[in-house]
Amino acid sequence: MTERLIESIVQNPLRVGAVLLLLTLGIGHRAAFLVQDNSPETFYAVDEGAEKTYRALVRTFESDEIVLVSLVGAKVNAKDLKAVDRLAKSISKIDGIKGVISPADVFRHLEKANDAQIVKRVSSELETISLYRELGLYRKDTPALSVMASIVGRGPEARPAITAALDALSGRFKAD
Repeated sequence: MTERLIESIVQNPLRVGAVLLLLTLGIGHRAAFLVQDNSPETFYAVDEGAEKTYRALVRTFESDEIVLVSLVGAKVNAKDLKAVDRLAKSISKIDGIKGVISPADVFRHLEKANDAQIVKRVSSELETISLYRELGLYRKDTPALSVMASIVGRGPEARPAITAALDALSGRFKAD
């Protein structure tokens, strides 16, 4: 049976091709009517808790696109904390960046604090509040301090422009 089928395919390649073409056109034309749904509702349809977490993320960061830029090798010292502060300020100026969060937020509001006070305050907060570690803003295992930026890119060229701006910044910042 299989041998006969193979033999008839080999002997009639044009007919087989025509049948496959008709099948492809007959079934495949429906692909033009498919609509892709990448909305959060489709991803979280079965998990209400995950959807609530997602909604809280969007309310908090005003976006669901987040990028983490790290100063690898940075430690909790005055020089590196000031570098991550400059990095956060630079990133916040990029068109399409909605907001930034970094360990520098801990000391930015302190009036007339010296370096030792800043380091002490930031160290205490980074150790006490696990969110810094969970978000990757502070890493002890592979020393790094990071800036988390929420992105609101509009249009097809927005994300490549943001990426190019972040790449341009990357060479200007080095950890101690």
